[in-house]
Amino acid sequence: MKIQIKGRNVTVTDALQDYANEKIEHVHKLLQQRKIDEVTRVELELRVEKNPSIPEPCIAEATVFTRGPVIRAREASTDMYAAIDLVTDKLTRRVKKYHDKMHGKTRHGHDKPAVEVEPAPELAPVAAAAALRPCTPATTAASSRPSSSRSSP
Repeated sequence: MKIQIKGRNVTVTDALQDYANEKIEHVHKLLQQRKIDEVTRVELELRVEKNPSIPEPCIAEATVFTRGPVIRAREASTDMYAAIDLVTDKLTRRVKKYHDKMHGKTRHGHDKPAVEVEPAPELAPVAAAAALRPCTPATTAASSRPSSSRSSP
C-alpha cells in the first residue's frame, strides 16, 4: 500500500507525517481484518484555508483507492491533528459500513429475532356502518332539492 500525504497552504512536517501515517495504518489494518478488496493507495490531503471567516480552517481529506469502491472522507477542525483524527474516524465508519453492506448485515443488530405481529381484527364493511348512521337535516335537505329538468320543444 502506498500512502501519499500532500499539503496545501501548509508544510507537512515530519511529526505531522508520522502522525498521519500512524492513523492511516489503523484504517489499513481494519481493511485487512475485514478482508476488503486490495488497497492500492491512500491519499491524504492536508490544507489550511486562509479566509478568516472560516471557523475551522484546517481540513483533512482522505481517499482510499481499492480494487472495489473508492472510499473518501473530509473533515475540518481548528487543529490539524484533530482534523486527521476526525477524518480517520470517518474512514473507519465508512469501511465498516461498506463491509456490512457487502456481507448483508445491517448496522443496527442484524441477529435480533423478528417480532411477530398479531393479525388485525376484521373491520366492518363501510356500507354496513353507513346504514347505521342516523339521518341528519343537512343530508335530507340536500336530497329533497328539486332537480332542474330541461323542457324539450
